[in-house]
Amino acid sequence: MKKTLGERIDRLDNIFNSFYDKFYIVMISAPSQLDAFTIFETLNSRGKDLEVSDIIKNHLMALLHDDMDSANSAWQRISSAFNGDSHKISRFIRTYWAASHKVIQESKLYRAISQEITNMSDATTFLKDLDALVEVYSVLDSPIAPKSHYEFFRNKLITQHLDILNRLHVMLYYPIVMSMYYRDYREDDILKAIRVCLETI
Repeated sequence: MKKTLGERIDRLDNIFNSFYDKFYIVMISAPSQLDAFTIFETLNSRGKDLEVSDIIKNHLMALLHDDMDSANSAWQRISSAFNGDSHKISRFIRTYWAASHKVIQESKLYRAISQEITNMSDATTFLKDLDALVEVYSVLDSPIAPKSHYEFFRNKLITQHLDILNRLHVMLYYPIVMSMYYRDYREDDILKAIRVCLETI
């Protein structure tokens, strides 16, 4: 570790020169936001893959460009539930897709979503569903902590069973519970489904 002020300044100067000499910054202008999203998607397909959730977000924002503020607010709520972790957001979206459509590999998730979600109405519904289900998914991921997760289901047997499944690192039941919760099943029915999941382990 550099101790003197002069050594620290030299170190910062070396870091700056490394970036200045070895990196290029390219500014690309687009005539509209929609074109900007298209350029982003095209460039990403030729370079290092982003997380699936980043590409899905881009697709949704392109479709919702006329209501960008509202779309960004919804995405920010979802993102903050996972502390901005794109991998966890991808896993959440994949679970939602399994609950609402079908189970699919993560590598095929963007293609499936982009083929299904093709207009502003579809994108609005998709984002609204994610926003509505992010809390129950967070509970499935951590059933007893924080306290709000423990209190999410009125029937504490559900919470206890979810905690057992969570400790066993079982996740296959996530889409089942999310689907039932989304369709307003009674907690007694959700408990029955969770018990069946436990019995099959």
